[in-house]
Amino acid sequence: MTSEASTASSKPPTTSPPTTPPPTTSPPTTLPPTTKRTTTSPPTTTTTKPTSTSKAPSAVNKCQNGGTWTGTECKCVSPFIGKFCESASETVKVENVTNTFGASVKIGNEEFKPAMADNQSTEFKNFTRDFKNQMDQIYGNIDGYDKVIVKELRKGSIVVDHEIMFVLPPEKITEDFISNTQSSIQDELEASSSGNFSFQINSSFTTVKFEKSDADDACAAAVSEEMKPHFEMVATGSGLVCASRCNAVHNEPLTCSQGRCGLTTRGPICFCDLTQEYWYYGDRCELRVHKAGMIAGVTVAAAVLLVSLIVLTIYTMKNRQQKQAREKLMSVENSSLWEEDFEWPKLTVFGVGRESPQTSTTPSSLESQ
Repeated sequence: MTSEASTASSKPPTTSPPTTPPPTTSPPTTLPPTTKRTTTSPPTTTTTKPTSTSKAPSAVNKCQNGGTWTGTECKCVSPFIGKFCESASETVKVENVTNTFGASVKIGNEEFKPAMADNQSTEFKNFTRDFKNQMDQIYGNIDGYDKVIVKELRKGSIVVDHEIMFVLPPEKITEDFISNTQSSIQDELEASSSGNFSFQINSSFTTVKFEKSDADDACAAAVSEEMKPHFEMVATGSGLVCASRCNAVHNEPLTCSQGRCGLTTRGPICFCDLTQEYWYYGDRCELRVHKAGMIAGVTVAAAVLLVSLIVLTIYTMKNRQQKQAREKLMSVENSSLWEEDFEWPKLTVFGVGRESPQTSTTPSSLESQ
């Protein structure tokens, strides 16, 4: 017990270490310098950011008509061209155009099953798969052939209604393209009847016709949304051309007699010429005015206007001076009229039947009369 008490009494001095922490807390004196260093460093980072962000908008803003800045140049949206996409091209390049022909063939060595009428059935899918593989070999020799799409299976033995897709560059789609392709389809179907194919095609029962072309859709897809109304696919002797009214091959070209046609987002307009002698104007630059006559007319009109302004200014100043003089004279007369030593003029009063002149010197005497 005593030993414990002695140890207990001896521990308080050992608890004196709380006196040591204050010196150990001295590091806060070292913290301010570190905080100063951290506070001085952020300004260097924040000052560099504005310089990097300030350059980007100025570069992007240079691109017009929906163009985007790549870091070195403007990437323009068709049909816009130029360093900053500031102008539009008269024609647009279209890579390919899809043309569709409709055909019906009869398969003589197969029997129609009712399930084939359902395009979701297994029988329909299996038959169309094999039919497509065979037709790829038959139609594959024709220029531009892409694929076959089966539309319907009918009874008799099996009548296959299908579409044949041909994908070609616009310049290859000439006036003779449809007739030549239609003849080639007929020839290949007749040749296949004597070939070694699983499906025997009755060559005497085949119909082929041209259905549609996505030329207009391809032309519209080649330009931006706002420019679609100003372009259309035009058939020429050298193929199809996606052109605006500023191009001569268009069906309704915009002809500017003394100027050039330019395409804008609002459509094609005429930009009129300016020569040494004439200024041209009008919707089609069909009107003109002589530069020398215009300059002379404007000069004379400016001179007349200047003289008129001078005369009007002089008249206004004179009128103002006269008005000020009249006002000054009236103010002098009014002030002298009411002065105390002012002598009123003598008045003559005539009575009834007699004449009795009286004099008055003040306004009050007049009132008494």
